[in-house]
Amino acid sequence: MADTSRQYIRLFMLAALLMLATACGSIQSTLDNAPAVLDIDLASQGTLYTNEWVHRQAEPQIMVRPQEPPDTPPRVLFVPFRMYQDMREGSAIAEQVSGIFWQSWLQQRTFEVLQFAPELAPFSPARGIAAGRAAGADLVVSGYVTRFIDAGTAGDSRLALQVDMYDTFTGELVWSMAHAGFMENTVKRDYLLFTQRNRLPAEPVWSIATVLAADMARPIKEWQAPLQEEEPDPFAPAPLAPSQMQAAPQPQGPVPQADAVQSNTIYDARPRKASAPRTF
Repeated sequence: MADTSRQYIRLFMLAALLMLATACGSIQSTLDNAPAVLDIDLASQGTLYTNEWVHRQAEPQIMVRPQEPPDTPPRVLFVPFRMYQDMREGSAIAEQVSGIFWQSWLQQRTFEVLQFAPELAPFSPARGIAAGRAAGADLVVSGYVTRFIDAGTAGDSRLALQVDMYDTFTGELVWSMAHAGFMENTVKRDYLLFTQRNRLPAEPVWSIATVLAADMARPIKEWQAPLQEEEPDPFAPAPLAPSQMQAAPQPQGPVPQADAVQSNTIYDARPRKASAPRTF
């Protein structure tokens, strides 16, 4: 009887720990919809499997940013990153990371027009600005892979990026930010009632690049937020001039209260701001 009671107490405590781990893992996990899995065996110590998450700072480090929002939605040319490290097949790795980053920005709707130009790799500011100007782009985005360690599921994976954005008309650097993240392959942790093991995705670098891109898209979208405000309808009728207004006939007799309520509609007839024609 005592052994049965101990087993029930052990099962109850494991269930409570699973609920706590699930609550924490749902905030930190970026891998799938199952942040924690508990493997229960009443005859032995249970194992709690939790998804590893991308460790990083809360916000990217911004070195250069514009003071004013853009007048129109910018058209952007994305040039693959340049590998900063001296490593084998560095250009190919930088282009793969760039593709992941670009796809994430497309999903985030960071820009209305975001064209990928793999033929311009590796990135050179002068060549990228010239190509962007020739293509009719307003901005050129690229940067550098400053740190890259892909250990798969056997070790810790790390990725650090610097993203630069240039105005194609002036050639000036208008945005520059840096961000980094890593995923740990931690050994198992033994506790009194259970053992904890972390689960890594099959491609940790893909997860890190996706999360970093989402973090770095946030300030870019905030910069363009004024463009998302509702604009006046250009097809709305203009208000009548005072000379065109006619006095309404006066009703005979008392007017019911419900009929006395009138709706005054004011139309904003200001023209919509014209945007530059798109060339790609």
